[in-house]
Amino acid sequence: AESVLKDYDDRDEEVARAYDLLHGRYNRYAELESAVAHRRMAGFLARRGFDPGTIYNVVHRIIADFKERNV
Repeated sequence: AESVLKDYDDRDEEVARAYDLLHGRYNRYAELESAVAHRRMAGFLARRGFDPGTIYNVVHRIIADFKERNV
């Protein structure tokens, strides 16, 4: 059970790191078309070694943030 909980903690930390990286670059992507921003953000995180699941989750969260701020 401890091993499973540690895996979840590690995953949460990885997601938080990826989110912080992209959030810090928010202005670079905010004005782009959604598909272009998605592709560039995914590439940015992939080049930094994040796994595909983390990339998917974080990019979709950031895009939701873009939409929320523009409403």
